Amino acid sequence: MNSTRFVLVIVWFCLAGYLLSVDPGRGALGPWTGWLALLFAVYNLVRWWTSQQQGLPPPPPHKRRRAHDPPPFMDEYNAEFDFNKDQSQGKTS
Repeated sequence: MNSTRFVLVIVWFCLAGYLLSVDPGRGALGPWTGWLALLFAVYNLVRWWTSQQQGLPPPPPHKRRRAHDPPPFMDEYNAEFDFNKDQSQGKTS
């Protein structure tokens, strides 16, 4: 997407340069179209510039747990979240 924005910057700057350099009496378009194209060029330049990476390193890749890896360490036991215990405990029929 960044390359598309940069290409748009170049296209709009070229179009603005052409429209601002053409004699206004020769073309049907007024000089305001050149300024409008220049505005679009600056807008796309700002979008391209802000979308560039700010020099931060990429995040580390997510490490998936494998079947033979030990389970994660739990420092607290909460009985409400123990889904492995017998479900019949505490029920009266």
